[in-house]
Amino acid sequence: LLREDAAFIERMMDSPKRKGYLYIYNDKPIGVMQKCEEEESLGMLYGVAIDEAYRGQGHGKAMLQLALDTLFDSCDFLALEVDSHNPRAFGLYRDLGFEIEFQVNYHRLILLSN
Repeated sequence: LLREDAAFIERMMDSPKRKGYLYIYNDKPIGVMQKCEEEESLGMLYGVAIDEAYRGQGHGKAMLQLALDTLFDSCDFLALEVDSHNPRAFGLYRDLGFEIEFQVNYHRLILLSN
């Protein structure tokens, strides 16, 4: 359903439909996320983050629930990426009803220079 070919990725990056949002708590921005609606029924969520000092206090859940209720209310399908090595985020998305559609494993090689 994501159709991640080169043309799709280019449309996502150049889309005027991509917007950034701040989550404000006690007059202070503590969270951020980006939204993209490539099509009316398909929403994409990017760059979700909560300031370290406010993590583990329910702010991520509150921010995402607000986004689900207001920003993505017209979408039939919402997708996001999450690092499976981030158990808090992974658990939060599962608790909100997200399911794994597909999984990508990344590998790295550290090259030391002499």
